Amino acid sequence: MKLKKSTLLFLLLLSTLTITAQQEKFLLGASAGYDLIYIKKPAFGLKGVLNLTPIVALVPEVILYSTDKVENAKMSFYEVNVAAEFRVQKLSSSYLTLALGMNLTRQNVEATDVFSKASANMVSFTPGLSYYLPLNRWLALDATTRYYIGKEGRYYIGAGLLFNLNPEKTTTKRPRK
Repeated sequence: MKLKKSTLLFLLLLSTLTITAQQEKFLLGASAGYDLIYIKKPAFGLKGVLNLTPIVALVPEVILYSTDKVENAKMSFYEVNVAAEFRVQKLSSSYLTLALGMNLTRQNVEATDVFSKASANMVSFTPGLSYYLPLNRWLALDATTRYYIGKEGRYYIGAGLLFNLNPEKTTTKRPRK
């Protein structure tokens, strides 16, 4: 039953993003990062940036950390981030944003000697900063840093390459009065 609900929710989210991507500027790309405090393993993810207005963007991101072996156990982490980004400074063609979001981190532990499994969920509030540098109308570089306010109190830094799915639409300029 959970699989059906998860699949339905995923398809609904995918269709919503696809429809809105046709109307506004939507960037989608890969990211790589590192958790400096808690996980200490490299991470790879998928990030989307949906510009709702010239100043506000909705940014979903899914990150998968490399599997770690600790004594007789394998640990794996993945996280889902959703943030609202507010453009605070435009520097020539690049721009700096302030991000306010929520994070769900899932930790799975599998003991190799006794065949037992355990998992834990961690929810955090995640303020951060992002910097976007458009390379051309199709590609943009992005650098992100955020702090996880919650039980674990961790810090993440990452970078990625974003592909513009709809370069004809642009919301990077402020509307004229």
